[in-house]
Parts: sequence; C-alpha cells; structure tokens
Amino acid sequence: MIEYEFAEPIQCGLFIGDSNSVTFGSASQGTTNSGAGALSHESWPMVAGSMGGFAATNLGVGPSSTPDWQITYPYLWDRVDLASVDIDFTVISLGTNNGSAGLVAFVPAVRAIHTKLRDTFGIKRTFWTTITPRGCTTLLTRTTAATAPGVTSITLDAAPANGSITIGSGFNMENVTVSASSGSGPCTATVGATAQAHAAGEPVSCGAEQA
Repeated sequence: MIEYEFAEPIQCGLFIGDSNSVTFGSASQGTTNSGAGALSHESWPMVAGSMGGFAATNLGVGPSSTPDWQITYPYLWDRVDLASVDIDFTVISLGTNNGSAGLVAFVPAVRAIHTKLRDTFGIKRTFWTTITPRGCTTLLTRTTAATAPGVTSITLDAAPANGSITIGSGFNMENVTVSASSGSGPCTATVGATAQAHAAGEPVSCGAEQA
C-alpha cells in the first residue's frame, strides 16, 4: 500500500464502485478478479481527482454489486484503514451489475452503505452516480426515405431491435417505439405513429437504456 502526504490542506474523496471504477472486470473471474484494462492512476476516480484537485481513494472492485457492499467483506472495506484517514466525501457508483433485480434489494443495500459510511467512518457527504446502462443494443443508422408526420413504418439502413429509438438530431428529433422490423439494407421498421416529418438520411440511434 502507498500512502500519500500533502503539504497543503486538500479534500479527500473515497470512491466505491465496480469494474467500471477500476477499468477492468470479468464475470468469469469472480469478485476478486485481477484482470487489467488500465493502470491504477488511469481509472476515472483517479482522473477526476487529478482534474478536480482532490485526493482520491479508489475502493472499486469488479464485478461487485450493491448488496456486496452492504456486508463488511474484508476485501471490500478493510483494504484501507478508513478509521485513520480523513475522508471528506464519498462517491458511489454501483448498480450496473444488479440493477435488473429491481429496487427490492437495491434500496436496503443503499441504506446500509449510507449507514456504514456515516456511523462507522463519520463520512457525512455521499454522492451517487447514475447507474451505468447495461443490455443496451448499440444502433446508429439512417433513414433511407422521407416520411410525413403520423406514419407507422420507416425504412432504415440497418434493422433496429424492438424498443425505443431516436430519429433525427434537430428540432424534429423524437423517440418512437419499434415493435417489429423486416428486411436488411434497407429494412422496414414498424413504429408508433411519428409526430414529426423526417428527411432521407436522418440519423437514427438507440434511445433505450436498460440496467
């Protein structure tokens, strides 16, 4: 372990997260995996500290889930002597590995983590990031023909998955829901009635985020 000392007063942030916080992870390796995707100082919490002028302590472990941090596992909580370190705030980025389970397990875990940080370590300021989207099929294509408002089918360069897509990129941008598609290059997608007119060549992208 390397401990840093600062000559001037500086804010110290504690970061709790999953593989996204340490820039590596593989479900096949288990919670204590040792795969590598970037150096320790290149993870986003450390980069945020460098940009924001604060010290960052990164406790991220992949692929951990929110309930893991609810329990005092030694390899999650005891790697740093938090009782002797003055932590000014905490940033928590969890949920992407267990968000699909819903709020039943998520909410009690959040409360337990907050209680631990406040009562055990005396950390009063805690921030949560948004949950990183998962299971979102990437789509970036274009319309191949102009359409008028109210149409229920559009032609595209590539077939989208069923769900929400975004058509356009300006004042006529809108979200519609795809219920079926057929063909390829171009394909025809069945959508809910459009509210805007669209020209050929307008961008179409996935509009859904799923945890």
